[in-house]
Amino acid sequence: MAKKENKENKFVKFINSPFSIISVLIVLVIVLLAFNIYIVKSINLYTISGYTEDFSFLNGSIYVGFDINHFDSSTIVYSGEEVVLTEFEVGYYIKDGDSYEKIAVMTSDGSEEGVKLKELLETTDFSFTEVHKDAMYLSSSNVKNLKELCFKVSGTTTSGEEISHEIPLDVEKISR
Repeated sequence: MAKKENKENKFVKFINSPFSIISVLIVLVIVLLAFNIYIVKSINLYTISGYTEDFSFLNGSIYVGFDINHFDSSTIVYSGEEVVLTEFEVGYYIKDGDSYEKIAVMTSDGSEEGVKLKELLETTDFSFTEVHKDAMYLSSSNVKNLKELCFKVSGTTTSGEEISHEIPLDVEKISR
């Protein structure tokens, strides 16, 4: 019985000793640092910009995070000739060979009387947020191909003329 009490006393002394408390704190710090490094590495921030003679894309961003993804569309400035569209498809795509993956796209239903392209681009917000684990538009394959991000405008004018513009965008990673 005395040996059992002696073992219990040694255990209690060990638990209450500074060595055990410091050991637990060191392990806790290592775990928290590892988790912090994981979180920091899983967050990616990109900027979007692009320029052509008729289109300018300013200050867009893409955030791919631990739990959410966010696409913040650029301010789009159109300085080309006045175009009125009756049917259109306008938005951001990732070019994959000959096909295009939709990221943020707006289409008309064909019942438009006519929309000025400049007004359409200035008033449309292509921004969205999605849960990372259920990502459809900023999926892992699309994020890997962000260098192929482009903006497309296609449609039919009120005079029946087909127009199509594809503007490649510069995507720069600004996080680690």
